[in-house]
Amino acid sequence: MSKETTKLQLAKTRHSAPNVRLTTAGIFIVFILYNMTGVSGCARTGGYSPSPTASNSPTTEPSATPSDSPTTEPSTTPSDSPTTEPSTTPSASPSPSVVDCSANANKVIFASQLAHQGNLGGTAAAAIAAADNICDTDFVKSHLPAAHKVCTFKAMIVSSVRTASPVLDWVLAPNTAYVESDGTTAIGTTTSSSIFAFSLSSPFDVAGGMVYASAWTGMKADWTADTDNCTNWTDNTFGNLGTLGKGNAVDSTSLKYAGGGCETGYSLYCVEQ
Repeated sequence: MSKETTKLQLAKTRHSAPNVRLTTAGIFIVFILYNMTGVSGCARTGGYSPSPTASNSPTTEPSATPSDSPTTEPSTTPSDSPTTEPSTTPSASPSPSVVDCSANANKVIFASQLAHQGNLGGTAAAAIAAADNICDTDFVKSHLPAAHKVCTFKAMIVSSVRTASPVLDWVLAPNTAYVESDGTTAIGTTTSSSIFAFSLSSPFDVAGGMVYASAWTGMKADWTADTDNCTNWTDNTFGNLGTLGKGNAVDSTSLKYAGGGCETGYSLYCVEQ
């Protein structure tokens, strides 16, 4: 290559270099403006508004977590001191006085409507008390004439703790007239020994419509205690026996005519006191 040609190329190079530098500077300026527009939030239509930069510190917001300290609320725990309230316990009322039926010229004997097995209680005394309660609460008593239905009734039944001869907690009064449940039909008047001399004027219970023809007595025909008494009216084991009286009889069979199985239910003779 000739020296002239070389000089010519060098001249061209010097002439074009400033253009290259201008071009590079223009690109750099455009790049800066692009970043300012796209990243810093400058609107392409003009106007620069700084973009809010997220803080490196966490934003503090109201905590939804309950405080470690307990919230004080009105206490629902009852106070140690007792609260005084109006008492709902009824005051003790005096026990009703026992009705004096001694003014009744005649006293009633009836047979209980309900039948009961021979095990009336756990002991001899408890059995007699239960028998008395049966008589005193029986349906027939509630339908007696007014002068008699208010009186106390006990069971004419014999055991080791109640006997007619000798007299021990006996239910018949001496020299007293007795009538059936209608209040008028005469049964008879007892002797001074508090027993009846047979025969009776009427059975112990016909007017009352005795449901069962027999009643527990535990007595022999002479009013003394029999050995058949369902073990003092405490045992209803099959094969154990209790003496029965015939409810519609006027002779001594009204006290004893057969032995009944203690597992079977029979009536009781109930006597006004």
